[in-house]
Amino acid sequence: MGGSLVELYEQKDFINLPKTDILVSFFSDSLIKKFNIIEKISDNILVDSGAFSFQNNQTKNNSINNYVQRYAKWIRKNDSEKITGFFEMDIDIIVGYEKVLEYRSLLEETTNKIIPVWHKDLGISEFKKMAQEYDYISVSCVKDKDIPPKQLPHFVKYAHKNNAKIHGLGMTREKILNTVPFDSVDSSSWFKASRFGRLYDKKLNSDYIKTNRYDIVFIEYLEFIKLHDYYYNKWKFYHND
Repeated sequence: MGGSLVELYEQKDFINLPKTDILVSFFSDSLIKKFNIIEKISDNILVDSGAFSFQNNQTKNNSINNYVQRYAKWIRKNDSEKITGFFEMDIDIIVGYEKVLEYRSLLEETTNKIIPVWHKDLGISEFKKMAQEYDYISVSCVKDKDIPPKQLPHFVKYAHKNNAKIHGLGMTREKILNTVPFDSVDSSSWFKASRFGRLYDKKLNSDYIKTNRYDIVFIEYLEFIKLHDYYYNKWKFYHND
């Protein structure tokens, strides 16, 4: 969500944005250059490697190896108390898991906050290994592609049993969040009105969106803060047990 929030912050009418927990992507060059703004408007920050976006962007000329080196260098320079974790290079379906492990090891030389990412193709045994070896892990939750919703409670329960926090990547489906106590989640659905033209289930005219984009994004941001606070309060006693 970081890019749109930086735009809001830079508009004088939104200088007092309420703080919340934010996930940003290293793939966004303009965003990373303005990371100082993200720190100002956030309570806690998770940083996505942006590896998958990098590999699928045809305009990039640099190799993935150079990208990893730049990511590691940026982590070394910008790591702070506000940053909860940095996601690894989760591109095992592209480069193979052995290469991902190699990248993970390299990144772990810069910080102890690297968050491994589990995809179902890695198998249950690898998920269990992550949960046993790391304080914070994550699972891909892309709808209809990854873990079936009815199985998600088992993954979260196993992680917590091993004293590991667990993040749901691409997960803001309220039906699931009402019953599955993830420690953190993310998705890009929070600003769908400014992208897809729907706000409160109403269709917005494209010209209206262009003219009122900042107002629309601000409304969406406030609504997702409410959602964030609701689930934080719903599960905080569970997580503090």
